[in-house]
Amino acid sequence: MSITQNILSPGIIAQLAAPRDLYHSWPKLLVRTLFAAVFAALFCWAAWKLTVIDPADEDRIGYWAGVVAGLSLSCLSIIPALPGLRAGGRPAVTISKAGLAFTGQPLVPWAMIAETSWHTVTFLGFLPIMSAIRLHGADDGPIPVLGKINYTSIGGRFHSFDSSCLAFGSKAFLDYCNLYEAAGRQEAA
Repeated sequence: MSITQNILSPGIIAQLAAPRDLYHSWPKLLVRTLFAAVFAALFCWAAWKLTVIDPADEDRIGYWAGVVAGLSLSCLSIIPALPGLRAGGRPAVTISKAGLAFTGQPLVPWAMIAETSWHTVTFLGFLPIMSAIRLHGADDGPIPVLGKINYTSIGGRFHSFDSSCLAFGSKAFLDYCNLYEAAGRQEAA
């Protein structure tokens, strides 16, 4: 039985009166930034070594392609950390009885959200590479206040927000969503 099927006690509803702000994790942001910087430096070193060893060798086009691809990917890996680095102490997500609000986005009322889910991509089955929060609109349609759909997949259309550098996990996020949604519905009834 889910929390949304239970009637919440007045004590729990009183605790949920104020919205809950969830923030970015500075250690995760720093690790991601350092990881990208180390790999970018490694690929720059490899490019320098390729030019010093034998600049006239024309058979190294494959090596250069690998170096350029690796440098590009290491620089692109910092992109998910940028919103957290720019946030400057603002909450990444605000959960309230009225709905969800992501940094720089308007409040999405619970009535417009059909499903909230957390998806994690792993390497070798246990090393998390990235994670995302997905919001599916009612009737598998877009959520009007968020504008254009981020992604269209076989599972439907949804809005997605990067959650790999957040200071909370999937269980805490989904539990808060269930509690605040239930409290908002109970208060409205």
